[in-house]
Amino acid sequence: MRLSAQTFIISLASLLTSSTVIVSAMILSHTLTQKEYGTYKQIWLVFNSISPFIVMGVNGAINYFISKGQGEDEKTILFMANFLISILAIIASSTMYFGAQQIAALLNNPGIEPYLKTFAFYPFFYLSIGFKYVYFVAKKKALLSGISSITTSLIILVSSIVPVLLYGDIGIVFKWIVTGVAIEWLLYVLAFLYHYRHDSITITKEKVNAFIQYFFSLGVTSLIATYSSFVDKYFIVSYYSVEKYAVFNNGAVHIPISSILLHSSMLVLFPRLVSLNEEGKYESMINLWNHVCKKLSLVIFPAFVFLYIFAPEVIQTMFSSKYIESADIFRLYLLTFVFRFTQYSTFLLVFGDLKWHLYLAALSFTLNVLFNYIFIENFGFLGPAYSTVLVNFIYILLLLGRSAKLLKTTFFNVLPFKGLILNLSIALGVGALTYAVMRMGLSIQNDLLLLISAFVFYSVIYLVITVLFKLLTLEDIFIFKKPKI
Repeated sequence: MRLSAQTFIISLASLLTSSTVIVSAMILSHTLTQKEYGTYKQIWLVFNSISPFIVMGVNGAINYFISKGQGEDEKTILFMANFLISILAIIASSTMYFGAQQIAALLNNPGIEPYLKTFAFYPFFYLSIGFKYVYFVAKKKALLSGISSITTSLIILVSSIVPVLLYGDIGIVFKWIVTGVAIEWLLYVLAFLYHYRHDSITITKEKVNAFIQYFFSLGVTSLIATYSSFVDKYFIVSYYSVEKYAVFNNGAVHIPISSILLHSSMLVLFPRLVSLNEEGKYESMINLWNHVCKKLSLVIFPAFVFLYIFAPEVIQTMFSSKYIESADIFRLYLLTFVFRFTQYSTFLLVFGDLKWHLYLAALSFTLNVLFNYIFIENFGFLGPAYSTVLVNFIYILLLLGRSAKLLKTTFFNVLPFKGLILNLSIALGVGALTYAVMRMGLSIQNDLLLLISAFVFYSVIYLVITVLFKLLTLEDIFIFKKPKI
């Protein structure tokens, strides 16, 4: 399957998957009280705090080794991955179940304990087969990856919404989610066993050591990076009530468009960069990287400008007026979103520079903890958001500096700064015009109608300008149209 087709399929699947998360948050925010919704999000905070080490370590190892062409060892790779991940998943589930009381105390929410014990089975079933998405992509079966991703998301969406609407009880929600993912786990295990029933497993000490080394190096780094991204939420949970956490969480809502673009583009881009690196074509790697960065920024920059201008209306439309306080938090986190047109650690992973990847992630985590404490003491509720923005910027600079050294080039050659500045300037200019027309020229009282009108106006003007400047073409719908390298 062509790279453009793979990218389109993965992007579509990511869009649908991310949409289910947003839809779930919107419905639950309107339906549940702030305490109930905050409790629901705290459950996921606990899970997301323990899963990255396992998921990212295995996903990275599978993608790396299969992309290097070790196709004859696929069953061996999957066996090692599944064996290791199952052990770690059992530990994760046991920690959540037997440590429920202690976790509830740390979250300042004693009522969450029974929900944690119910949900404790989810990590085992989900994490044991969590590598299936990247496995299908590495096998160039993007359609299967998309279908599996959408299936899991729909299970969570239906399990989250239906019980609340029918019974008004979030306790049943977690029982439904665990049951759904358990059925999915059983089906995938049987499918993998059947598919590889005739293949043999050849385990050597060298294979095990290489896999475990890559797994733990990337897993520990991912765990640190994830904790760093959650430090703000940990401080809010420690300093404020469950209701305030619900407000903060909705303000720090993840904008799906960045994940869609990064997930789909980097999964496809990574194997190509690995191949170019093995051939020593550093200049080609930089050209390909810059090409993708410029194209993705054509989507990220206008989204940032539009959402920043209309943040209050976006928050109220999505989560109801009781979360209007989230708008200030939302605007601050958009200052990290504007940089999400690429995954800055990619070159470190391509070069296998996992030691420096770990060092920089650890430094970022340390700074985030320090700044979060200082800022929450001095700025209160907004403090963790200020800290996150500052540390994110520092971390990006450090990753770019290390990438430049690996590529044997200058810092300013790693990213296409000139093109990025041009794209951002156009987005800001169109944003200023849209603000003038919608805020001062027209008087639309309904939030949803205002957002729709502003979006149409902004999109039309932006598309016309980018096409006139030849920054965007029809071919750019498939961002991996091969550039001149």
